[in-house]
Amino acid sequence: MGNFKSENMIEMSTIESLAERDINNVREKLLPAEKALSEMPKLTINSNEAAKFCAGQEIKDFSDKKNGLTRVYKEDQKFIGIGEVTLNGVLFPRRIFITQEKTS
Repeated sequence: MGNFKSENMIEMSTIESLAERDINNVREKLLPAEKALSEMPKLTINSNEAAKFCAGQEIKDFSDKKNGLTRVYKEDQKFIGIGEVTLNGVLFPRRIFITQEKTS
């Protein structure tokens, strides 16, 4: 299946069993969401743009980027979602994976 090998897949019954014991057991087995999107181009945005993106707002001035769907990362290379760059250079959020940062 795509870039994934069947021998690395886990049966749903195994996941359910792991989850019954401790949900962290399941998290350790999961691949990051961005792994499935590796064929998409990558776009890195600054922290102000990331705040807007995560709030569902459009971001302008990406006319130098290829239009279409793209993986979107913050400056620290944290994957935050999928965006779409339009022909007129506007980045629209399509799927947001990180909505806000936790503060300690």
